[in-house]
Amino acid sequence: MEFWKAVVGDILSGVVVAVVVALFALFVIGRFERRRAEDDARTERDLAAATALYQAHGDLFAAWKLWEFHSRYGNHGQPLSDNRRSEIVGLAASAEGRCESLLIRIALEHDLDRHQEAALWCLRMSFKELRYAIRDDRPLNWWRSDTHGPSEGHREYQAFKTAMAAVAGILTRRNNEVRSKAATHTRSGPGPSRTESLERVTGNKPPRPIDRTLSSAPSSKDWVLVAEQILPAI
Repeated sequence: MEFWKAVVGDILSGVVVAVVVALFALFVIGRFERRRAEDDARTERDLAAATALYQAHGDLFAAWKLWEFHSRYGNHGQPLSDNRRSEIVGLAASAEGRCESLLIRIALEHDLDRHQEAALWCLRMSFKELRYAIRDDRPLNWWRSDTHGPSEGHREYQAFKTAMAAVAGILTRRNNEVRSKAATHTRSGPGPSRTESLERVTGNKPPRPIDRTLSSAPSSKDWVLVAEQILPAI
């Protein structure tokens, strides 16, 4: 009898251990699967945001070329009507609005460092330049090469492209250190740090100090200086 009691006890102990191990394994696997699903969902949202960013860039480019046709070439001597000007302003403002929406989304869904905040700030400010040019009734003098126009126009264009690449990198670099850190934390919503980050990104002053002594043109815009001095480090 004692023998069978011992056998039954061993069996029951083994069953209990097996059940505990199985439950623990299910818990670990379930947690891993949930985390992977959350990470995959975050990646999909970021890639969708990157696509929307490229579309906003394309919309701005189209509005810019349309304005360039009227402002630089004079529409072959035909005056620009108020309705046509309003239409082009609307296109520029629409692209600017899409960019603003994306930057707010990025700031509230990512734990950004100050370099990344600077990238978002620069892109936001650069998207405003076309609307300012239309308001002032002047061409947007951005140049791909400094041999085709004022060097300042070339610097602005390069700064714009640098900011675009930096922001796209936040959304598409899978091994980004900040994104990996954020993926290990569960948040119910934007915390104080993200709200403060949003305030810096959408503020009028650059989120990082800039050294004006490094600029060859004292009239350079702050967002151009930030793009030249800070964004290359990203």
